[in-house]
Amino acid sequence: MSAFRLQQQLFRRTYAYRAFCVQKQPTAPLAPTINKIRHIDRNIVIELMKINNFTDKEIKTSYNKLVNNEDHIKKESLKKELNNIFIANNMHIDEDEQARLVNVLIPNDKVNYTEYKQALLNYGEKIDKRVYKIGLSFLLTGSSIGIIVPCLPLLVTMLQLTPLQYGGIVSSFAFAKLIGNIPSAYFTDEIGRKPVLLSGLLICSLGLSGVALVTLPMPHLLAFSTLLSCRFLTGMGVSAFSSGAYTLLTDISTPLNRARSISPVMSAFQAGISVGPALGGILIENFGIATTYLVCGGSLLSVASLVHFMVSETKLDLLKPNPVVVAPKTDLLQGIQLIHLFIYTKLVTYSLNHLLR
Repeated sequence: MSAFRLQQQLFRRTYAYRAFCVQKQPTAPLAPTINKIRHIDRNIVIELMKINNFTDKEIKTSYNKLVNNEDHIKKESLKKELNNIFIANNMHIDEDEQARLVNVLIPNDKVNYTEYKQALLNYGEKIDKRVYKIGLSFLLTGSSIGIIVPCLPLLVTMLQLTPLQYGGIVSSFAFAKLIGNIPSAYFTDEIGRKPVLLSGLLICSLGLSGVALVTLPMPHLLAFSTLLSCRFLTGMGVSAFSSGAYTLLTDISTPLNRARSISPVMSAFQAGISVGPALGGILIENFGIATTYLVCGGSLLSVASLVHFMVSETKLDLLKPNPVVVAPKTDLLQGIQLIHLFIYTKLVTYSLNHLLR
């Protein structure tokens, strides 16, 4: 068999040859697949229904869209309107979730304006359950930060720091919080609330755990630099945590319940700050400064794990799913395969030719 015929047969067996030379029936492009939602967040509903502030004007406008020249609203009218709104935004709600939402806004088969307004106000006044989960994370975070309050004076004495160095260490934490608010706010709007909140907890955990290193034997200047860096890192973490958490609280609350949503979270944090120093004194007396800082870092790591599993993202444009279009396979990959396999057959036939001589 000649080298040319061998090369031709090898090439005809390749996938690229069959893909390019064998006639195939054209396939219709795939339709976009709309993601399904099994639980719709309240902040999405009120935004799409344009009742963000729950004013009389907003509620009246919403009511007029649904009455259909009658003196009341029927459940079917609201269901149809919500369905149109969500489909227009490339969203599809599970039927059970849609029925639940309709029953919340229209408790009876038909409602007048007064009943519809009261149902909307009740819907907006209800406190989101995630507030209590965030409150738990603030309680644990406040306790972890409070534990280190009695540690710092003892650490300064142990390291024999000057008043100037002690002032720099205290100021580094506040300065880091000051400059950390700007990037934290930016990333909160860009990538979401939950990632910034989690990253803040992880940075705090790293900063507090790192303070334990200064208890090891090292030069005075190195110990001071390490402590200063860890305090600065902790301040950056606190700013990220605060930005993500407070923005998340704003998302899941409404003008009707915002104060009642933020108040328990702030109370939980202050409770943690109050209890923390007492726990810190017990830990220092029984286990030492290094262990106390490691416990604080580990506790913040545990809080980050709890937040990851208990709290969901609330940024609106991340909650609204975009159409997922499965694109048909392009010819680019097949073209690359064609070039690769053509070169491969050339090499094979050249090797066989050389062996047969």
